[in-house]
Amino acid sequence: MQTGPLGIVLTDGSGRLVYRSDADRADPPTSTCVDQCAQNWIPITAPPDQELDLAGVKEELVGRLQRADGSFQLTLAGWPLYRNRDDDGTLANAGHNGADGTWFVVTPQGEKATPA
Repeated sequence: MQTGPLGIVLTDGSGRLVYRSDADRADPPTSTCVDQCAQNWIPITAPPDQELDLAGVKEELVGRLQRADGSFQLTLAGWPLYRNRDDDGTLANAGHNGADGTWFVVTPQGEKATPA
């Protein structure tokens, strides 16, 4: 979790922004990003036996879904999580927030981030 141009947002262990997609569903958690999409918007995965502890995020909001390829993708408030392959982790700008009107940086509550 870090603060930048979008307020308090979720980042991965390398400081890159974490995203959700409006094309996905939270209930039940469903990812529609496969093939070429998953090359640009990389699903954030964790093995099913790995304990999940996301700093600053309520434990009950964190989960996983099983992707078609058998991997387990992290979810927040039901929303599948991704990172963009081109994010550099500097938080100098809003990253790809709002890309294609579908991709949004996620807050620690699983909501879409909005410019501060």
